Amino acid sequence: MEEIYNNIYLGDEYPYLRPYLCNGNPYEAKICFIGTNPATPIYPFQAELSEYIELFRNYDAFMDFYKQSRKSKGKTEISRTRMGIIEFSKWIREEFGTNMIETDIFTYPTKSIKELKNVDKEILLKSIKLFENVLKEFNPPILILHGALTVNTFRKLMENKDIKYNCNENKMENMEQANPFAEIKLNGRKIKVLVSKHFMYYGRTGNSFKSLKHNLTEMLSKDKGLEI
Repeated sequence: MEEIYNNIYLGDEYPYLRPYLCNGNPYEAKICFIGTNPATPIYPFQAELSEYIELFRNYDAFMDFYKQSRKSKGKTEISRTRMGIIEFSKWIREEFGTNMIETDIFTYPTKSIKELKNVDKEILLKSIKLFENVLKEFNPPILILHGALTVNTFRKLMENKDIKYNCNENKMENMEQANPFAEIKLNGRKIKVLVSKHFMYYGRTGNSFKSLKHNLTEMLSKDKGLEI
């Protein structure tokens, strides 16, 4: 855990890195939900480091802070993507009784994905290293990649790693149906990787995410090959 806590502060002028969120005990989570990067920066002037650490460790406290931060900027309390993630996490708990870790390949937050291109490369490398430390620390048996950019970035990150792809197409519909999309060996565990369209399209019911839900149900109801 120290490798996570000790590497989230970059300087007073930079937002904190966001390593993960989890509505429950991350060590008991069977699923890690992965995006490209967080979209709500939190700066040292908004919260001291110790306060920030407590925020991302306490899901409800983080969400309260997140909503207030957005409202102070004239935005809605939650974004479409965040609403989708919340509803999906709720579905996971109700259906399977497990927690879901939320993280991003680039743990450096920006207001838009375009801003990520202008971030110093050294900072981006630090942010990726933090993501890798999160996977190493909690070692969940299922990863879900949401959005085409996340999938492409993950593929580049996994080059020269012990990974087997079961779908080599780039069409999202085909990648979503693959169960699993890929299998990787991390920290001695075989991990299943699923793919989903971006969660800004999930809404409150996730009706257009039937492939993802079906694949998860098949995995978690039977624990097919999962080293839990």
